[in-house]
Amino acid sequence: MSELARRNPQLRLVTVSPGNTAGTDVFRDMGTILTPLMNRILMPYVLPRLGLAHPVDTGARRLVHASVTDELDSGKFYASAAKTLTGPLVDQAGIVADFADPTIQRHAYQAVHRFL
Repeated sequence: MSELARRNPQLRLVTVSPGNTAGTDVFRDMGTILTPLMNRILMPYVLPRLGLAHPVDTGARRLVHASVTDELDSGKFYASAAKTLTGPLVDQAGIVADFADPTIQRHAYQAVHRFL
């Protein structure tokens, strides 16, 4: 997304993680025991109380916020802070320096387009 944003400065392109969001189908392939445990007990009740998950509407608000605000810079990847799964959005380049490297971004862009 960073390389695409650089090539198209007239567009605002932001990548946002919804966070560890309960109420999605993310655990559907975890097996007959773990899937219901995650979906019916851990994600909706236990993990939110530990600050390790949030409801789907919170994840959706993160995405909507990124779409309607100018607070987030084009071409960057935003998600929760380091070692967290919920909470305010932060630029992930502050956590993983590779996310700010234009050479890596260009190579990723080229790899995707070779695949397509």
